Amino acid sequence: MRLAQADALTVWLDLHDVSFIDSGGIAMLTRAHQRAQRHGNELMLVGPSLPVRQLLELCGIDRALRIEEQHRWTPQESGRRHAVISTNLDGVVLHWNRDAGALYGYTAEQAVGRPLRELIVAPRKNDHAHDIMRTLRNEGRWQGAFEVARADGSSFRAWVRDIVVCDYEGRPSGMLGLSVPLVELAPAQRAPKAA
Repeated sequence: MRLAQADALTVWLDLHDVSFIDSGGIAMLTRAHQRAQRHGNELMLVGPSLPVRQLLELCGIDRALRIEEQHRWTPQESGRRHAVISTNLDGVVLHWNRDAGALYGYTAEQAVGRPLRELIVAPRKNDHAHDIMRTLRNEGRWQGAFEVARADGSSFRAWVRDIVVCDYEGRPSGMLGLSVPLVELAPAQRAPKAA
């Protein structure tokens, strides 16, 4: 969410797959809302289940944040899939969203618990992956184009943004990455030379 709030005026947080939120989740939403307000952004919640909606209402979150039943744009309409993957500090996958499954060809059950490197790093890009990890450890974030691999052995270029996530005491506790396919524009055809 920090990555999204840094670059977008409106952030839609899809809660369709969230069946429970504890006090830590409520605190995270509250901090994200405050951060959005400070930066002139808007945070909106989409599709909470009935128990989650009731908890949000009980805590007063519904008075601070807009809650929608459906996102007005579906991934099919936007034409892009946003893979969100979290890992521990050793790069072992902790969370793998549906779009990550669609992009990379692994289900969450196949991906969680495995090193991210063996799932999505194209073999010839191992050195680049090491450089990215070094930058992440030193600077806390990295973004750029990177060739990634799919389960079927094919590869594609993706725009990747990674950040180091810290715990409540400010200590690094894991990494969060967002990746989308990089649309390659065909080179413009050269105009024929005048005779």
